[in-house]
Amino acid sequence: MDFHGDYSLQNPTQITQTIYVRFEFPATDASYSDFAFVIDGVASTGNNKTAEGITEAVTLAPGKSAKFTVAYKSRGTDRWGYSFGDTTRIRNFRLAMTTDFSEFDFPAGTGSPTERARTSNGWNFVWSYPDVINAQAIAMGMPSVANPGPVASRMSFFAPVSLLFFFAVLVLMGMVWRISLHPMNYFFLAAGCFAFQLLFAYLVDLIPLPIAFAISALVSLALVSGYLFAAVGRRFAQLGALAQFAYMVLFSYSFFFEGLTGLTITIGAIITLALLMIATAKVNWVDKFASKPMPRGFPPPIPNV
Repeated sequence: MDFHGDYSLQNPTQITQTIYVRFEFPATDASYSDFAFVIDGVASTGNNKTAEGITEAVTLAPGKSAKFTVAYKSRGTDRWGYSFGDTTRIRNFRLAMTTDFSEFDFPAGTGSPTERARTSNGWNFVWSYPDVINAQAIAMGMPSVANPGPVASRMSFFAPVSLLFFFAVLVLMGMVWRISLHPMNYFFLAAGCFAFQLLFAYLVDLIPLPIAFAISALVSLALVSGYLFAAVGRRFAQLGALAQFAYMVLFSYSFFFEGLTGLTITIGAIITLALLMIATAKVNWVDKFASKPMPRGFPPPIPNV
């Protein structure tokens, strides 16, 4: 963040006035470089503490004006904002913002720019308030970069949920297609699915996050689909690949978007329910769950003596 603001003060009264100019730092825990607080060419020399802010006095004769400048550079904050405080009417205000990122977010409760123009690597925004009553504050939400550590942790924690959806599809469709899988088959399938989270957790520290995600997903898909193809054939392997992609890859990808995981689970559950209801609507579950009659045993014939 590189901020530079120019302001003017005027004494509209008929007597000399002492005006106090106060600047409060946007965030008390942030660091500021190239800081400047200048009134009529005189820089502030006080011991500036971010928690206390800066207050300087300027004496103006009747009708006289003064100019002051505030400038600073900062980094590491999630958003930047400009507040008008308790002022209800804003005159002769203009704020121009240039970003070097294309994704922008104006947080709730803030005003949209009056002008905007796309640049080669970002945007130019302008908030122009010649005379506005009850002007909203100005703010920009910075693009968030996913932290691989928490993402990998949440993916591993919720892996059993995606595995439950995956196995539900295999079990029900296996009954419809008369394909029976042994518990050992499900053991190897679960291991192949968990290979995704395990490989991703270690790769993400060595290579970029999107590449680690893609490699881990492809390896796990190859393990599970290849095993199903060798065990029960192409048709069931294709179903398994589609189900694993939906419930493992897409479900895990939702963790990159904060707040969408619950919605993703809900949508996935509803779509799964609808597809399974359609696929099994005409299945006679009485026959599927009926126990097979056990063959009656007969005693061995009595040998002739």
